[in-house]
Amino acid sequence: MEQEVTSRFNKSYDSNERPGFSCSGESARRIPMALVSATKNASKAIRSRRNKPQSELEPQTKPDLRVRLRGGIRSTFTALKIRNYRLYFVGQVVSVSGTWMQNVAQAWLVLKLTKGMSDSSVLLGSVTAAQFVPMLVAGPWGGVIADRLDKRKILMGTQLSAGLLAGVLAILTFGGVIKLWEVFALAFLLGCVNMIDVPTRQAFVLEMVDRHTLPNAVSLNSVVMQS
Repeated sequence: MEQEVTSRFNKSYDSNERPGFSCSGESARRIPMALVSATKNASKAIRSRRNKPQSELEPQTKPDLRVRLRGGIRSTFTALKIRNYRLYFVGQVVSVSGTWMQNVAQAWLVLKLTKGMSDSSVLLGSVTAAQFVPMLVAGPWGGVIADRLDKRKILMGTQLSAGLLAGVLAILTFGGVIKLWEVFALAFLLGCVNMIDVPTRQAFVLEMVDRHTLPNAVSLNSVVMQS
């Protein structure tokens, strides 16, 4: 192969056939040998590059674990950079924590009042149903109220009402005069308050954050409500 390339190159660039070519015959013979050697080196380089694993060919661009953790934490609490939402989030944590404690205490109170009754478990379930029936039946009307009125004032009113109901339940319980029907009534009234409070609370988030931080704000709000 090398001899054929050499003979072709010498024939095409012979000084006798190409009068303008200034190289001598010996120099002209060295040029094709150099081309053949360069071609072989290039072929070897290509083959060696193909045989190398992909991890050696491409530089490692993965960020450090600490950098990724910091970025994840920052993106998780992006909505808390907004002052109004931060205040709202803290209030949500306090309010929802109190609501869940009230639910647990209410269930324990029903079990205590119905101790020894055969239908104690049925009464416990009935109290829980009385609290959530208003949301199930009239929940859409609560959303209508939230859309037509000032959401901030609605939330102030619902939180105040829920606090008053919890206070009445505590006073009657510690006074030792609580009756089962009073627990049912207070649970139903709290359900009516939540019927307006829950949709208003969810819609109020849209007015505090922008479009880019809205998914993060909704996620944090869901975490508070479910935890």
